[in-house]
Amino acid sequence: MNGKWLVGCLFLVFYLCPVFAAPDDTTIWQGTYYQAEPAQRYVNQAYCDEHTPGRFVHTVKGALTYPIITNRGIILDQATFHVRAINDFYFMQGELRARGMSRGKVWEDRIHYYLFKRGQRGVTKGMWSTNECKGRYQGIVLKNGDFKPIKPHQT
Repeated sequence: MNGKWLVGCLFLVFYLCPVFAAPDDTTIWQGTYYQAEPAQRYVNQAYCDEHTPGRFVHTVKGALTYPIITNRGIILDQATFHVRAINDFYFMQGELRARGMSRGKVWEDRIHYYLFKRGQRGVTKGMWSTNECKGRYQGIVLKNGDFKPIKPHQT
């Protein structure tokens, strides 16, 4: 067997297939960034509370293309999204820019996120971090052509 052919097949299986396994752009998600805490000694809890994005509704394609405004008025944009599927488990990671205003001052953070779920439309859980704060994330499907719409949870 030709070694180049084997390497090419492995590349297709491990790097391209997970892209096609990602949920399509008609699935509507509710994402919630919550439970922030300081990641550095010089940061206090009030700062992290002000910089926690909160809740938003989106499609994956929409979040990668257009800015999102959360229920706390924080703008999320410049998102990257990478997904890897292993059997029925999905691991996602990426980053995005968060912009907001606190105490009359405009601020900007870079959020890094690390998420996982079982199944293409399962509950997504994970963690997020900035240089100053870290917290948790949860995403749920609100509407999909295959499933009945469900009410979003309150946080």
